[in-house]
Amino acid sequence: MTTDATSVVEAVLEELYKRRGELRPVDLVEEATDPDHALHDRFEWDDRRAAHEYRLDQAAQLIRSVRVRFIVGDEEVRVNRYHAGRDTGVSDPGSGVEFVDVWWDDPLPDRMFAAIASGDLP
Repeated sequence: MTTDATSVVEAVLEELYKRRGELRPVDLVEEATDPDHALHDRFEWDDRRAAHEYRLDQAAQLIRSVRVRFIVGDEEVRVNRYHAGRDTGVSDPGSGVEFVDVWWDDPLPDRMFAAIASGDLP
């Protein structure tokens, strides 16, 4: 999102918050249904496409819900076992990878676990 687009979103959300005293997604969607609303084009209004996108988001949430536990020294670390494509930069947002496929060949886990074990994490 460009800086200008971010500014528009921020301005709309700030104005909505000031008027309603809270920010609820249902209120934003309600207001954005007006074709002249500044954020109208940021939403998918085709119900078939929106329903499909919502199911993809639900599936990604289910994929991320499975956790694995590692014990490093006295510390327990929990991470997502699977990462949906949208989280990993995989070009197909419908694909995903297992934690070990992402991390095992990368030196980052060794550094991460060493930092946990030594207490060097912020």
